[in-house]
Amino acid sequence: MFDPLTVALEIKYPWKRKSSLGSYREAFITIWHKDPCKDGSDNSCDWHGSKKRSPAIDEMGTAIRDLETILDNRPFYPDHEAHLRFKKVHEAYWNLKLKSKFRLHPRWHVWHWRIQVRPWQVFYRWAFERCSICKKGFKWQEEVMGNWDGNRTWHFGCDKVNYIGRPTETSKEK
Repeated sequence: MFDPLTVALEIKYPWKRKSSLGSYREAFITIWHKDPCKDGSDNSCDWHGSKKRSPAIDEMGTAIRDLETILDNRPFYPDHEAHLRFKKVHEAYWNLKLKSKFRLHPRWHVWHWRIQVRPWQVFYRWAFERCSICKKGFKWQEEVMGNWDGNRTWHFGCDKVNYIGRPTETSKEK
């Protein structure tokens, strides 16, 4: 199972930030698309468009084209009862085909969006969050470590000690 969150859009700062690798623009707001995982996978919204439409629609299309060659010609065309019945089926098929081709990309599934505002996130971590190991606050824009559930965060220095307070195997070796 993969992470159901995918970056849909990013709004970046207008200025660049310098690093050892060069300059880059940092994200101010990140808009995530959270897949609802309705079909048991992390791609139920079909982000890459890999899900194909039913082959039954294509088979129905060939059958309708065969009927079209018969019923759209004389003696059936234009007022025969068989031609008028066929016209309804023909229109229903084209409506179904047009509907199946239209695909709104998941990037624009506004109802699945999760919005991350970086300045608010940095302020919230500095003002309200505490290290789950040493119980001290975080410095301004300090990068922290966390678990996969997202309910615990800690300093890099505290990572050498596990949750019980004993050193981990890697810190004993060093």
